[in-house]
Amino acid sequence: MIKEALILLGDIVHQVQKERGDTALFLGCQDIVFSGEMIRQFQATDQILAQVKEAAQRWAKTDRIKSIDKLNYRLKKIASLGQYRPGTETIANQPYQIIHFYTYDIIAPLLEIMVEIAFFDTGTDSHCVSAYSNFLQWKERVGRERATRALGFSSVTGDDPELMEELKALIIEQGTYHKTFVAMASVAQQDCLDEVFNTSDSAPADKTIETVHQALNKSGAVAVLESMSADRWYQLMTEKMNALYQLEQLLVGTLVQNSSSAAEHSSATVACNIPGSSGVNAQAEAFLKTQPFFWNLKDSLFARLMQAAHTRVYKKGKILFLEREQPTRFYIILEGWVKLYKSSASGEETILQMLSSGDTVVGSAVFLNTPYPLSAQIAETATLVSFPASVICQLIRNNNELAVNMLNNISLRSQLLIQQVEMVRLKSATERVGWFLLKTLMAQSGHNKTAKNSIRLPYDKAVIASYLDMKPETFSRTLKRFRDQGFHVENDTIILPGMGRLCGYCDRDIAAICARSNTADCPGSVD
Repeated sequence: MIKEALILLGDIVHQVQKERGDTALFLGCQDIVFSGEMIRQFQATDQILAQVKEAAQRWAKTDRIKSIDKLNYRLKKIASLGQYRPGTETIANQPYQIIHFYTYDIIAPLLEIMVEIAFFDTGTDSHCVSAYSNFLQWKERVGRERATRALGFSSVTGDDPELMEELKALIIEQGTYHKTFVAMASVAQQDCLDEVFNTSDSAPADKTIETVHQALNKSGAVAVLESMSADRWYQLMTEKMNALYQLEQLLVGTLVQNSSSAAEHSSATVACNIPGSSGVNAQAEAFLKTQPFFWNLKDSLFARLMQAAHTRVYKKGKILFLEREQPTRFYIILEGWVKLYKSSASGEETILQMLSSGDTVVGSAVFLNTPYPLSAQIAETATLVSFPASVICQLIRNNNELAVNMLNNISLRSQLLIQQVEMVRLKSATERVGWFLLKTLMAQSGHNKTAKNSIRLPYDKAVIASYLDMKPETFSRTLKRFRDQGFHVENDTIILPGMGRLCGYCDRDIAAICARSNTADCPGSVD
């Protein structure tokens, strides 16, 4: 039943994407020659819609298909397409409104429903579903590019800046979702990709489209676009969309958890699962229960979360996600380090936060269902537990305790970021390094009174320097000042000349978690 649902919903989405494109081409070119294909597509959409409605009535009688009420609401939206199709007063007055309606009132919600159906079914592999989710977004961005360019052939000139910027943004998003899909794909899913895009039918069109995409970043972009007729460009994009549709149907068959190859993932991108129930062992579960996001949750809710969880080890340098990418998973760090950063147009990188054990990774994007505002990369080998974003959002909507925990978590992350900005702006280089060393010492000592007298730098010195908003050479000179004060610095290890030598760099936040604060062992107090 799950396979039937995803195939049928994929059919209706594909037909609506085609109708959006045909309508945009007709409106953009204002050519009656394109009206016949558009009208035939209206009929094809209506025919598939009737099949989906009939199937939805059957699905409503079982508990296998989740989000059935949301689906029925969207099917009514599709049924209202008649008032938006060319020839009506609405579309005649506002040609761009139809594209917006197709995209945000029909296609985007249907894709969300498809992912929810796959995630909430106990027979599917949630990791494969995450890859499938990114694929659906990749295909949709290709479809949006087709419609955007088609609508612009007449009503917007080829060198219009807004059109160019919109096309560039869609191409970047395509690349992001494509790369994420490939990175998360199982062996079976990668085989499906190779099967479709290594065929002679789809490869030439994809190659030509890639040439145009590359030209968009060069001075000859307008000439390349204008050298193609509207119907030629539209034909190429439609060939690619049809290839993606073929791939989509194959991917549905890879989602079943007990499939012979669905659980096998590419060795280059997938790390080892920690043994235990649903990929989370007893030790990890005990740790997670101590974290704010899981406080005061009912056992049944916590068990539901653990059922959807996956634990993976990520190697240093692995990109977790990129800025502007739509969240598909909610991450919590068990151990290791993750850096959050933004990149400028010139390629310069600014590290905004360093996250470690117990931290959630930009959970606000999942909660608000918005693209990531920054990028995340593994700074040192890390173990992360993750949950499908759609599962988290659904459970948050239905559980006040989880919603409150998420809001508290977002507030805490915001406070920490503000503290980080204040620390960078108000402290000298020596104070920043001293503060960082003390904070690291506290973390590595386990906040015990019997603190260690040595510190192991948790990640590369260049990363530490960027995190502290200074150049690597400034960080090295500052460490030399500590060496002159009796600190022994060797590679990534720093030995203190005596207990309490870093206490002068303590602040309210560190004192709040220090077991020696306001005791006889505390060398001073923080005002």
